[in-house]
Amino acid sequence: MNEIWRDILKNETQTKLKKSFRLPVIIPIVLYNGKNNWTASTEFKEKLDAEEFNHFKNWLEEIFINRLPITYHDQIYTIISKANHQEVDKMISNFEQGLKRFIEESQQKAIETGLKKGLEQGLGQGQKQKAVEIAKALINKGMNRQDIADVAGLSIKEVEKLGRE
Repeated sequence: MNEIWRDILKNETQTKLKKSFRLPVIIPIVLYNGKNNWTASTEFKEKLDAEEFNHFKNWLEEIFINRLPITYHDQIYTIISKANHQEVDKMISNFEQGLKRFIEESQQKAIETGLKKGLEQGLGQGQKQKAVEIAKALINKGMNRQDIADVAGLSIKEVEKLGRE
């Protein structure tokens, strides 16, 4: 993958290398149906040498982390800075746990925000509906439109519109 990206970057003209330029996503997939068992490594960590590991750490620090909320940057930088080539398992595990916590907290905040907004909106609609009901009752009793507007908390235009219904 790195070689493909290096080749793309090497062959791209400066006009294409603008802020909007993005390297293509590469998803390696290997399908093996040979007679013998697969002998190549099947785990990411087994393929990283020290140089590749440093590239991976740089990518995490410079590209990926900047896309997360600032509140998580220090925690993730700490995890990455403490890792060395022999600690890839631990680093990936810690990173996954931190990312999982971030996702769970974000989901919980989104739910809470949605519930709060929904409740506020529902209460507002309920109050408006009650004000309209009160205004209609007062209109039926023949009360002055200005007084109805004052009591119900509606505008004169709203009260007059209700009176015409």
